[in-house]
Amino acid sequence: MQKAKQPNHAKQSRQHFLDQIRYNFSRMDWWILLIVGLLSVYSLIMVYSSTQYLLENGATVPTPLHYLSRQMFGIGLGLAVSAVAICLPYRLYIEPFWLFVANGLIAFLILLTRFIGVSGGGARSWLSFMGLNFQPGELAKIGLILLMGILCVKSRREVLLTKERWFANMDYESVISIGLMLLDLVLIFAQPDMGMFMIISATLLLVALALIMNSKTQKGVLLALALVGVGLITWIYTNADKLATSDHYQLRRFGSFVNPFKYAKAAGYQLVNAYIAISRGGLFGRGIGHSLTKQEGLPAGHTDYILAVIGEESGLVGLVVVVLLLSALIFLCFRWAAKSQDTFRRAVFTGVGCLLLVQSSLNIGGVSGLVPLTGVTLPFVSYGGTSMVLTMMLVGVLQVMIIEEKRVLEAQVSPVKEDYHGI
Repeated sequence: MQKAKQPNHAKQSRQHFLDQIRYNFSRMDWWILLIVGLLSVYSLIMVYSSTQYLLENGATVPTPLHYLSRQMFGIGLGLAVSAVAICLPYRLYIEPFWLFVANGLIAFLILLTRFIGVSGGGARSWLSFMGLNFQPGELAKIGLILLMGILCVKSRREVLLTKERWFANMDYESVISIGLMLLDLVLIFAQPDMGMFMIISATLLLVALALIMNSKTQKGVLLALALVGVGLITWIYTNADKLATSDHYQLRRFGSFVNPFKYAKAAGYQLVNAYIAISRGGLFGRGIGHSLTKQEGLPAGHTDYILAVIGEESGLVGLVVVVLLLSALIFLCFRWAAKSQDTFRRAVFTGVGCLLLVQSSLNIGGVSGLVPLTGVTLPFVSYGGTSMVLTMMLVGVLQVMIIEEKRVLEAQVSPVKEDYHGI
């Protein structure tokens, strides 16, 4: 009798698993998926257009579909990874032990770049595996946002229980979380990948300002940041000529953005060509595929400076569409953060929103000359396998938080469903 029941039990377990997956996918935020889908389609169009005249080591690319096919593969793989992330048990995302293990492995991979890494863009931040390049720093974005969620939960619990500042009674989990964050930032700074360092550090700081620090601490930190910012800008403008002719790749970018036309044939070459491309586009652009600047050799026209090609071919209208789509995605992240009653999920929503805000602002500001561009890509639009896959994975993690948020809300409305926990 027991042998006869085993197949039936296996069938019930399989059906229960499928029901749970169906439950998860039915409760995703489809507006977020729509925006990501539109940006991905636009990315494929612009990557194909911007790489038609691209040179690799002095020769044209093997086929006009070379970069397009790789971008399509990145998007497809990213969607698959995102789907896997949605199917994983929610408890894995909130369990400190597994987060510590994952972030420890990420830190180890970043450390490996110091010894066997591949250089690119002035930083040794890539690992090569079977002909594919992988940037561990991209994975650190996700891991550190989840770690920040743990830290926010711990800090709020200490404040509620002891009525003291959270750092006065930190437990070992808080100490490990902070230690892993600092370790990743130090390793990324040492590569040196200034773009990644600025994105991650600014994201973590914004989440801490929003969810951990009290109003008095917030004012002090903001004042200190303002003073540092003024001092840094003053130093850059005072030493612009020295920086623009420096032997250090990152320093040249900081110096040339002050007056790129003065170094139009050297450090300011990219920014000047970006200005020319955008100015040629006008209101409605020259048409997809008709950019002249990319034919004349716009460096990184498919990665860091893809916005310049969009501006020339789609005009101001095309630029506004991209900015509005990114703004809508960021708004949805912050709206979910405002609605959430759980500290961990609120921290993740806030972290993802801040990450997209900081990265988009640095790229748009860099292309427009408002800030120095330090190798920062435009989320969901720029060419990049690792960046696209892991940004899609970030969307998967975001959907996991949304699914759990909806499950909790349904359990409150219908207590009968309270024992149902998804996967």
